[in-house]
Amino acid sequence: MRLFYKNITTLSRKIIIVFSILIVVSFLEGEVLISHSLLSEVEYESFMDYVYGFSFPKADSMLHNLEKRENINSIIPTLKYNYAWWAILSGYNVDENIKKCKVQTDKTISYLSRIDNPDGEQQINLINAYILKVRLENYLENKVGMIPVLFKLLNRVKDLIKNGENSDSKLLILGLYYYFIDYIEDKYLLAGPILNKYPKGNRELGLKYLNECLESENHLIEIEANYYLYKIYFDVEKKYQSAFVNIDYLHNVYPNNLVFSYELFKTMKEINYGDADSFKNEILSQIFDSKTLVISQKKHFLSLFSRYGKK
Repeated sequence: MRLFYKNITTLSRKIIIVFSILIVVSFLEGEVLISHSLLSEVEYESFMDYVYGFSFPKADSMLHNLEKRENINSIIPTLKYNYAWWAILSGYNVDENIKKCKVQTDKTISYLSRIDNPDGEQQINLINAYILKVRLENYLENKVGMIPVLFKLLNRVKDLIKNGENSDSKLLILGLYYYFIDYIEDKYLLAGPILNKYPKGNRELGLKYLNECLESENHLIEIEANYYLYKIYFDVEKKYQSAFVNIDYLHNVYPNNLVFSYELFKTMKEINYGDADSFKNEILSQIFDSKTLVISQKKHFLSLFSRYGKK
């Protein structure tokens, strides 16, 4: 009996590792793209431009104004957890924003889960909320807590695939799903029986979808596609030259986003880019001279650059 429980524990640990890879690699630091008929694309893009650009006070102000509009109450939690997540990644009021992220993600999931026969847009928004919840649990190193959320997430993606509606935001999710399911099935034999109930992966198709999203007329989908392709090329395939193209683009669009700056520096070091150290010094000066970053944010990024520079 003791051996039985030992085997079960070992299996559970392996399952956690397998599914953690699925989420951690693909959804590590990107924002969660939403769409909502009650919030115009221009408004949402403006809000996320502030967040991406590390203009948190402006995002705060816009969020405050949006909260006064009663007709978009259902989407406010989604905006708040996007904001909180990027605040966490930037080192800003981390403990407080972790709490906010938990509360607002659960609110979004609760609201969307109660909708009967959700349309494609609502399915995508719910999937993105589950993605954020998994990322947060992983950030907090709560591997056990991730498991039930992961299965709910995979079931929702399965439902989305059955939905005949097509959109760029759906293509983005499917691109990630097909790529990483195929990757996991190939790399981790244990995952095969677990994933049998879900649509089969296809790395080539996944990359095709993600590259198609680079041409999206929706600016934020284009940004997301660049980011996820960067993560795939850098973390999974180790194709650093390809990764450079995507992260360099993101840095040029959002030069004040220090997450993108740090990822670009890492990539430059991997390809032995001649100006890597000069770029690092430029970003360090930007951090020291910033009037908008608080002390905790400065310490956070200075520590990141310092640690990677010693590799």
